[in-house]
Amino acid sequence: MKRVELERTFRFEAAHLLPNVPDGHKCRRLHGHSFVIDVAVRGDVDPH
Repeated sequence: MKRVELERTFRFEAAHLLPNVPDGHKCRRLHGHSFVIDVAVRGDVDPH
């Protein structure tokens, strides 16, 4: 039976703020983060 493997990398940016932290805290202002996720799946090909 034939096997296949698929791999994909996803990159995205997200922004948020934390309004309940003390004034002057770096997270009180709007700021962002970068994320990367690598996904790989492998399996047998369904003949149907």
